[in-house]
Amino acid sequence: MSTFRRVVDFLPNETELMVLVNPSGSDPSEAGNVLVSNLRTKSVNYGVYVPLRIDEALKIEFSISNSGHLSRDLKPCGCTSPALPNQKLKSLNNAYQKISGLFEKDRISQGGKVYEKVYFQDDDGFWKLIDILRERIYRPYQSEFDEHLRIVKGKTIGYVKHTSASKELFTLEVQRKEELIHSLLSQKKDWQEKADELNTILEKTKLVAYHHKLDEFKKRLEIDFPEANGSDSWQEWIYKNTWLFGIQYGNSIGHPQVGFRSILDYLFPTPDGFIDILEIKKPSHEVIKQDKSHPGAYKWSGEVNDAIGQVVNYLYEIEVHQLEISKQLKQELKLELSAIKPRAFILIGKSSGWSEVEKEAFRRLNHSLHGIEILTYTDLLQRGENLIKIYAD
Repeated sequence: MSTFRRVVDFLPNETELMVLVNPSGSDPSEAGNVLVSNLRTKSVNYGVYVPLRIDEALKIEFSISNSGHLSRDLKPCGCTSPALPNQKLKSLNNAYQKISGLFEKDRISQGGKVYEKVYFQDDDGFWKLIDILRERIYRPYQSEFDEHLRIVKGKTIGYVKHTSASKELFTLEVQRKEELIHSLLSQKKDWQEKADELNTILEKTKLVAYHHKLDEFKKRLEIDFPEANGSDSWQEWIYKNTWLFGIQYGNSIGHPQVGFRSILDYLFPTPDGFIDILEIKKPSHEVIKQDKSHPGAYKWSGEVNDAIGQVVNYLYEIEVHQLEISKQLKQELKLELSAIKPRAFILIGKSSGWSEVEKEAFRRLNHSLHGIEILTYTDLLQRGENLIKIYAD
């Protein structure tokens, strides 16, 4: 059951699509002369393309379940294809399964991921995966859904034990919000006063959600979560909670939308129209260590040195492809961002319990880097606590 949903237009009636298949087991010409080759695509995919037309307006539903799962599902839509004459296909997924089953004889399963196999023709004339269109359409709704996800997950996360006072405050604020909404709909006086009160309550509700997220962050620091693999990884969690870094960043941008897989998984747009990058390592890694060859001196740990080397390569790739990246961001996401001289941050280790000597050494080592800054999880936690304090005040 969903707690929040939006159904929006995806593609208009009679849109022509192409399905990528890899024929096997028989001569594909047996299905009729319906294959198209040499499509002008953005990527190199080997196979042939089968025409497909949608006979109804296609819509997509974005929804959040009670457990905090985000779904982005295409609604059923009648389709036809010359490869399957006289057959009425009830959805895009059904059409892909039928077409792949017809041409790919050696496949054990006829299912597949529609977003990775079906192409649409974009305004620039290129044929592109509909996954790109899905991300483009979702973009205007992302902030709205992120906010609802924070609230839902703040209530349902299993390993965070909220205080009874915090739970009670959250319940009371939501109840009062619902009462005010009902009042606004049933009365036609004092609109501005009630709207201001409603906005205040909504802000308090968000503040409670941020408190829950900060509690979750503290609990995570006590558990050995993986760095990159799985839904509980540090990369996954940090990319969904970039509010900890402050208002300096907008929503993160994934590499499929940028078009270069040799750079980091995500870019972060800044308010002044540039992009920064973030490399995430585990909080259990060492940050600095004593330099035995120079008594009293410190140096970066091996893990930090490796991360710096990775980031230097990422910065080089962005520098080389800065024009292509800016063009892609404008075409795909309608964002005017410059990839000139991005800054890089490396999140690694913890600095709790450091002596004053270690803190000063860390500051000196950071100052010696150019365009790269090392940030500890302890620093990030402190930023989050300060943000909530300022927000509450």
